[in-house]
Amino acid sequence: MTEPKATRPTSLDAVFDHPRVVLDDDGLDLLELVIEGWLPVTTLDRLTRPEGATLLLTDAENSPLAELDQSADPMVLTVLRPAWRGAGPHWEPASRLAAADLATLLASSDDASGKVAAYVVDDAPTRADVTAALDDAA
Repeated sequence: MTEPKATRPTSLDAVFDHPRVVLDDDGLDLLELVIEGWLPVTTLDRLTRPEGATLLLTDAENSPLAELDQSADPMVLTVLRPAWRGAGPHWEPASRLAAADLATLLASSDDASGKVAAYVVDDAPTRADVTAALDDAA
């Protein structure tokens, strides 16, 4: 898996000259997964417009989030903003591990069998689901 290379643009003026791709909610989630190392940069290939161009990825408010250089081999993602932030239990750092951190955590498991219990989530819980679970736990 190719990790995104975190680099700084030489000039913001140069970045803003690139074609823009405004990401919807799914695109923002995909970008976050790539930045955090859960998915390879090539996953962003589905967001591309002109073949081989350098793209500026923005949110709906046109805030620049990242620059995707498709001409590089492998593609290079330059992050232009700090990581997402929020409040509430779903933003708890312990529940938002990067892929590399999780791999390290699993590798250091004391279980000699190498087996690890895992929960597969195929549908993200709603805020009401999280609130109800927290109320039940209290």
